[in-house]
Amino acid sequence: MTATTWLLRLNDMRAAQIEILHTVAVASSREALEAFMAAEKVEPYLDLPWAKSFRAGGPLEWCNPPYDWDTRHFVNIGTREEAMAHAAANYDDYASSAPRVD
Repeated sequence: MTATTWLLRLNDMRAAQIEILHTVAVASSREALEAFMAAEKVEPYLDLPWAKSFRAGGPLEWCNPPYDWDTRHFVNIGTREEAMAHAAANYDDYASSAPRVD
């Protein structure tokens, strides 16, 4: 069985819809994502017109930090095997949802 996969989802301050979260990092644990984000965090600074919280030139530079630490920002997507089993179950449901005509 493969390891569980976690996603770090943040919003890009340059986006037209900043409320939309984007996956910016992947790790095998929430703790690894929290450590990554802590390592990228710096004292807030102005890069007019933006106020930034992550190091310049880093992978999170244009991201806003989470306002809270809820599950919208840290998403456990499980294992590959779990995702494949779920996809197979969905396929079976779709394929048997109506009478077969061929």
